[in-house]
Amino acid sequence: YVEVSLQPDLKTLDEVIVVGFGTQKKRFTTGAISKVDGESLQNANQTTVESALQGRIAGVQVTTSDAMAGSPVSIRIRGTSSIVASSEPLYVVDGVPVVTGNYSKNNASNWRLATAHESNALAQLNPADIESIEVLKDASAAAIYGSRGANGVILITTKRGKEGKTKFDVGYQTGFSSETNRVEMLTGPQYLRLAREAWTNSYNDALADNDPSNDNTFDISNDYEKFWNTILPHGMSRAVAENTSTDWIDYALQDGHFQEMNLAASGGNNKTVFYLGGTYRDEQGIFVGNNFKRYNARINLDHKPTNFLSLGARAAFTVTDSDIIPISWAGGLGTAQSQALPFWPVFNEDGTYFNAQSGYNVAAELANTEMNQKGTSILGNLYAQLNFLRDFTLRSEFGVNNIYKKEFYYRSAIIEPEAIATSVLSESINWNTNNTLSYSRQFGKHALDVLVGMNATKNDFFSNIIDGETFPNPALKNPENAAVRRATVSTTQFSFLSFLSRLNYRLNEKYLLGFSIRRDGSSRFGPGNRWGTFPAASVGWILSEENFLRESNVLTFLKLRASFGITGNAEIGNFEYFGSYTSGNYVDMPGIVVQEIDNKTLSWESTRQFDIGMD
Repeated sequence: YVEVSLQPDLKTLDEVIVVGFGTQKKRFTTGAISKVDGESLQNANQTTVESALQGRIAGVQVTTSDAMAGSPVSIRIRGTSSIVASSEPLYVVDGVPVVTGNYSKNNASNWRLATAHESNALAQLNPADIESIEVLKDASAAAIYGSRGANGVILITTKRGKEGKTKFDVGYQTGFSSETNRVEMLTGPQYLRLAREAWTNSYNDALADNDPSNDNTFDISNDYEKFWNTILPHGMSRAVAENTSTDWIDYALQDGHFQEMNLAASGGNNKTVFYLGGTYRDEQGIFVGNNFKRYNARINLDHKPTNFLSLGARAAFTVTDSDIIPISWAGGLGTAQSQALPFWPVFNEDGTYFNAQSGYNVAAELANTEMNQKGTSILGNLYAQLNFLRDFTLRSEFGVNNIYKKEFYYRSAIIEPEAIATSVLSESINWNTNNTLSYSRQFGKHALDVLVGMNATKNDFFSNIIDGETFPNPALKNPENAAVRRATVSTTQFSFLSFLSRLNYRLNEKYLLGFSIRRDGSSRFGPGNRWGTFPAASVGWILSEENFLRESNVLTFLKLRASFGITGNAEIGNFEYFGSYTSGNYVDMPGIVVQEIDNKTLSWESTRQFDIGMD
């Protein structure tokens, strides 16, 4: 006989969670906010932060893109909010909106070097450095981020030091991975038997020549000679086909494994606390040729020179090195499952690759393709906080998130008529500043929190792409060594300027009221529609504080809340309102073609949301 009793965890109700531009006790929140602590993330054994959120938060859908090591995932918070614009949430790390999405440029330059794989800017984040993640799910919680909050907001707070003796943390993880639900393919003899049956049922034997008199007859006395002449690739014999059974998936997949090492030190005194961390991760993916390495270092400092002034810095430096492969429609496993036939051999009798330039020999494609993406990122911010007149706090932050990428793609002359290569250099320079003034006061039965502030963000992106074709020697692979070279340079930018305000009011610690408004201006919209306004309001009632429930033995806490808000979506791309032209060729005559019609009235996309909830 075992007796089990459950004790209420009242600490959870009083814990402080991160909200937009501030913090708040969980019991007093009127928006839909979920929290994941960093300790549970460290035990998730995931390469990226967003992957570790899978299955941990209600209403958050996490979908892996292609299962390559370090690949991005798609996150939808309470579904898809837009048909045209992006539905990915906004990520904010220590107050800095970080660069997200795909920064790989090879697919646009040469389709023969396409990968169907997108790079992941969020791979710069190290899960071991994270203290907590808060997900703002409804409009009331996310409206403080205005035009960037329609898809929800994910707030990431990194670890900081604690007062006391220096504490060291050392960690090592290793693991293995393999595919699940592998598709069972036909063997070579099974495929040929079904192919002959289909040939017979379709009367193809009679239709396989140019003699109309044979169209109504069918003769198999030739032992399917026309069938074999049609189905066999050039240079392949019937005997080889009948004795070959290749499972091309074996040449596309492998057992994956990873190892990760973490070292961190934290501590400090009543004036200064610090956190230092470093991580190395080495991962071999389940796809042949896919590898991912990440080197990460972080330092967080907080210093309090006086009782009213606080200073701090957050800085992370990350290097990633990823070997990728073609996937899906571009090759690899996609070809193995849909285009490579099981009666084709991998090698010819002389040891060369069979049908190497067909694009369907998976082994030849993977062995003679090089695709590498190297990235360096700098993520950090500085802050100063001044407390004055007892109830006022002035805080100023400046942060950067810069990403530099170097990409290389190459296909040898074994699988191409002429070797081709592409190199890409790109950089994304992103800076952000937050300046807020807050007032917090409790007097008698009333409590008031007021925040006003401004936010400015600017992003500049630059890329330089060089394509090369026809190389004098197989050892020379850089496009600069090619006989035929093409170069493309592109640059783009966007900026936001915002003004915001929020008010939270409490009466008797049980009646809650919240209101926020944000005014956003963005360079992405036409001159007449640069600015948008995004308000939100919410109410809450803590019923468990009422006399009729205070002594309840069943409920320790019960809160009803309702909210309405308007949020925006500005993820439409840059300069979409501009008209653009490009050069063209018509009947061997040069000309100029309209590429995009200008739209000076291009305006904000907004989402209205009404919520009722119970905690």
